Amino acid sequence: MEKKVKIKKAGCKPTKVRSKIKAPSPILEPGSLAGSQRHLSSSFSMFPTGEMTSTNLPTEIEDQSLYFQDLPEACKLKVFSYLENVEKGKYSSICKDWAFLMKSPRLWNHVSLSDFTLRCLCTHKCTSECYKKYKSRVFHFIQYLCQIRPVLNSLEFKLDIYNPSDKYLPQIENFLRMSQCRELNYAHLNWKETPNQPLWLEEDCLYRESDVIHRHRLRHRKFVWFFDFFTNIASNLRTLIMPFGWSETSVEHLKRLKNLHTLVLEKYFVFQGLNQALLDRVLGNLPSLKQLLLEVWTPSGAGLLFYTLSSPSLQYLDISQSRGFYLSGLNMPALKRFCVARHPWNGPVVACDKINIPCLYGVLIQGTPHLEKINDHYLDVNWKDGIYVTLEEVFKAVCACKLHKRGWAM
Repeated sequence: MEKKVKIKKAGCKPTKVRSKIKAPSPILEPGSLAGSQRHLSSSFSMFPTGEMTSTNLPTEIEDQSLYFQDLPEACKLKVFSYLENVEKGKYSSICKDWAFLMKSPRLWNHVSLSDFTLRCLCTHKCTSECYKKYKSRVFHFIQYLCQIRPVLNSLEFKLDIYNPSDKYLPQIENFLRMSQCRELNYAHLNWKETPNQPLWLEEDCLYRESDVIHRHRLRHRKFVWFFDFFTNIASNLRTLIMPFGWSETSVEHLKRLKNLHTLVLEKYFVFQGLNQALLDRVLGNLPSLKQLLLEVWTPSGAGLLFYTLSSPSLQYLDISQSRGFYLSGLNMPALKRFCVARHPWNGPVVACDKINIPCLYGVLIQGTPHLEKINDHYLDVNWKDGIYVTLEEVFKAVCACKLHKRGWAM
């Protein structure tokens, strides 16, 4: 259609632009919309298909004009809320009005401190200067957020809190102190590494094995201190994803999060011992927990330990990423889905007849009366009355007992 559209910019005189608008098709290819347009895709079905002309539009509609600057502040903030964090920073330089709106605390309730990419900002060969520029962008972003004092709903970061030269930990702590965290319900905290830090940096290439272990221990000490601070200010958290070091102190801090609904505990260190009492404390003190993904790599050998998990509320349990973690019992009356995998043995070669690993079928029959699904297999109604052919194949793939695992060695 041929239509006169008035566009008014901040501080500018309204101008007339002739534009030809063609209504988009209501059926869109997946991924055809990028960025903020994805959030508006559901409104496309309001338009008729085909090309609209001025002949089928009422005159009063054709003469109407609406300026973005005339919208209520709440509407403007709603539009800006669909922008990514980096886009918000760019658009804040458009005009003073937008810069003021971008500093609304409610506009920054979803914050990721690691959104920036590692790229050269000037003409130089890719060296450690690139990473320095990356750190500079992260620090400036954190300082900007501290001025805003955002009302946080979700927080993500992938930053090594140990490295003394990076100094990420003080920046993160200062940001959380300046933010409003009462409504924080989602946190993904990767505190053990910075993925954007190049592996070829000289200072991170020359470490002996003893140095690596020492660094891991120091990093975990800093995590325990940080986690104490974090659980005190984010007590209403519902989803938590992070690497976890199974120490007495860190478990005590985790017990504070009584409202947790989803918990993902990734491994921090390989072949870390795990005490049964620590597992019992975690599951026994999280009454609202519905979903648990547990990744632990425990030592395997002649002294292999078996674990028991108990939770009256848990409905989803995933231990498929764990190694050396074998179950001897489950007490989960509400469990509906169970994910498990069998991984290579983590220890010396041991004959199968030397270790008697409990069969998963027996464990599940005794402790999961409402189980509906194992991995991708939906259970038959009478699965507890006897194992059928398809279910037998499932256990042959995931169970490490003598009955289901073939071969002479573990």
